[in-house]
Amino acid sequence: MSKENFVNIVGYQFERIHNGVIKWILDWKNKSINEDYKYEIIKRIYFESNNNIDFTKEDIADIVCKTEYPFGRQLRIDLLIIIKLKNGEERFLILETKVDSIPEEYQLKRIYQIFNEKHNKNNPIFLLFLFGTSNVCEKPQNLHSFAVIDIDKIIRIFDINKKINSNIFNNWLQELKEEKNRMNNIEYYLKNSHSFLDEDYWNDKGYRTWLPLYYCIYNKMREKSKKSDKWLIYSGNNNAVMNWKEWIAGDKLSNNDITQLLGERKKDVEFYFEFNNNLFYLKMHLRKANSLSTSEIEAIKTQIEKIWNNQNIKKGKKASRARGGEWISLYRVDFDFKNDDLSHIINEAEKIIEEMSKRL
Repeated sequence: MSKENFVNIVGYQFERIHNGVIKWILDWKNKSINEDYKYEIIKRIYFESNNNIDFTKEDIADIVCKTEYPFGRQLRIDLLIIIKLKNGEERFLILETKVDSIPEEYQLKRIYQIFNEKHNKNNPIFLLFLFGTSNVCEKPQNLHSFAVIDIDKIIRIFDINKKINSNIFNNWLQELKEEKNRMNNIEYYLKNSHSFLDEDYWNDKGYRTWLPLYYCIYNKMREKSKKSDKWLIYSGNNNAVMNWKEWIAGDKLSNNDITQLLGERKKDVEFYFEFNNNLFYLKMHLRKANSLSTSEIEAIKTQIEKIWNNQNIKKGKKASRARGGEWISLYRVDFDFKNDDLSHIINEAEKIIEEMSKRL
C-alpha cells in the first residue's frame, strides 16, 4: 500500500472519493482525460451492466456528472451521470456506491421508483458499484433493476491499456487493484501478523478494522467451503456476522428434552448457527421477545451443552447469561483466525452444524 497515494491519505472507505474520481474522469469539460477514453468507459459500463449502447462518441454533446444529487424528499443519488446527445436526447446512468456498507433494498427501490416517475422515457440504467467488502456481503434479493458492478467489473471498466498521465486516475486505479489484492491475500497477512488484534498492523496493510477485516476473512473461509452457498455475510448489531442460512424451526426439533422445555412455545422458536467476529455460536431466535424466562433459557443452554459435549466436535462453553430480548446465544466456540488454517475452521464449523442439527 502506497502511503503517498491520495486515496489512502483521505481514506479508501469514503464513497465520496470514488464518486468524485468517476465524476472527474467522465466530465466532458475535463480535458485531462481525452474523449475517446471517456466514451470507452461509458461503453464498458453499458457492457458490464448487460445493456446495449445506442450512441457513438460523435453523438455526444456533453456529459454532466452530479454527486450527492438531491432527488425526491430526503433522497440523494450518489452519482448521477447525464449524457446529453446532439439530437437533444439524454441518457442517464444512476450510480449507488458502496464500500463497506451493505446495500438496503428499500434504498434501491426508492431511487428506482422516484427516478422513473420523472424520467421514464429515457431508459435510465441503474448501477450498484461495490468498491470494498460490500462485494462479499449479502445483497437484497430484489435489486429493483440495479445491475451489480463488483470490483472486478469496475477494474475492467477503467483499466484500459493506455497510459493516462494523471496522478488522480493512476492513484485511484492502483488502489482499486490493491483492494482486490487485500481480499485475495488475507490468509497471508493473517499468518504474518504479530497479533490478530494489532490494529496498526492491519491499517498499515490497507485493511479497515474491524468489520471489513472480518468480512475479508469470512469471504475467504466461505470460498474454502464445499457448501459456500449456505453462508451469508452481513452486519449484526455492529458485529461482523457470517450466518448459516438453514435455520431449524422449533416445531421440527427431535430432541425430547428441549421440546419438553419449550412446550407449546416451540412453534415460536428457531435455532441457528453463526460466526460473530471470531466466535462461532449456536443461537436461538424467539419470535416473541422475552417469551422464555431466564431460568428456562439457562435450562436449554445446559441441555445444549450436554448434547455438544457428547459429540466428536470442537468444544466451547455455554454463552453468557441472557439479557432478554429475541436473540439468545446458547453456546459458543472460539476460533483463532491467525493461527488456525481457515479451511480447517470452516470444516470444523460445518461439522458442528451437521452433528448438532441431527440432535436438536
